[in-house]
Amino acid sequence: MKLLTLNQKKQITEAEIAKNQKQIEKNQSKEEQNKKKLVILEELEEIERDDMEQFDDYMEMVVTFGYITMFASVFTLGATCIFIFILLETRSDLFKLEKTMKRPIPEKTHHIGSWTVIIEIFCFLAVFSNIIITCYASDQIDYLLPWMKDLKSNDSVSIFTIFILEHILLMTVFSLKVFLDHKPGWVLKFEARRHIKQEQDQLRRISTISSAVSTK
Repeated sequence: MKLLTLNQKKQITEAEIAKNQKQIEKNQSKEEQNKKKLVILEELEEIERDDMEQFDDYMEMVVTFGYITMFASVFTLGATCIFIFILLETRSDLFKLEKTMKRPIPEKTHHIGSWTVIIEIFCFLAVFSNIIITCYASDQIDYLLPWMKDLKSNDSVSIFTIFILEHILLMTVFSLKVFLDHKPGWVLKFEARRHIKQEQDQLRRISTISSAVSTK
């Protein structure tokens, strides 16, 4: 009788465990369904939102970069203020992506397109604007190069000085671009390996296709 009682208890316990497991699985399936419904509702709400214009964000950042570089000598703390502004702008963009606008479709890219050319143009124009502002549109040159203080009144000397300083800075920019603006060695090795692997995969596909055609 004791053995029968133990077996009965064992069977009842196993039945209760199985029942509890089924109930847990049922609850989990309901929770998953509810989560899927919430995701679908969120996606439907996002579809109805306006598209996010990336052009406006790029233009805002490029114009800000232009103000920093071309008029750096006017307000030296401008870069610090712009840094704080960009931090705030980042948070507002995150809120805009999550709550008010439709998220753009992500695409893999290694550059920012024609905006790179515009940024480089700003860099070269900044050389001229900062030289003119520093040397002749303000009194900064009086403290940086006191011996040039009396030369500002002579127009020919002023033009010649701008010409010399502009060439020195442009040569510095070009030198930095030539010697520093290149891909690191490990990137070149990675690209070479990837190119070789792609060629091997292509040859392998051609061989399998040719073997399949020959067997037919």
